[in-house]
Amino acid sequence: MKEIVRHPNVYIEYDRALSLVNDEIAKEGPQYTYTRDQSGACWNVEYDESTGEWVGSCLVGRVLIAAGVDPERLGYESVRDADVQQVRSELAELKMTEKAMDFLAHVQGSQDIGRTWGEAVTGAVELAFYDNQDDSLYL
Repeated sequence: MKEIVRHPNVYIEYDRALSLVNDEIAKEGPQYTYTRDQSGACWNVEYDESTGEWVGSCLVGRVLIAAGVDPERLGYESVRDADVQQVRSELAELKMTEKAMDFLAHVQGSQDIGRTWGEAVTGAVELAFYDNQDDSLYL
């Protein structure tokens, strides 16, 4: 009989998303610009040959790992280069509020078009400030 593996739920609301994004930006600096690979793809995680482990690559990938998502789960083909909305729909253990998802989607979109991480978070915070979404209901 095949063993069913259950992954612990990871809950992310807007304040936690903002805090995790800021923590990751502090590691690289606000002027850091994510570099796409040769194919033009942005990856949530990359496989580190030296350690044999999946590690966060883009800002949202790093945030999701910091929040508690198993990096190996982010290495699955269907979510490795996916946007945050697809990652959330593919990984049943990932629960986030609509406001958190919109915030992370804006951060991700800004990063993916070449903005610095500082610019990405600034724009996302400005949008979230004017957004009156309920931040208590998880999707």
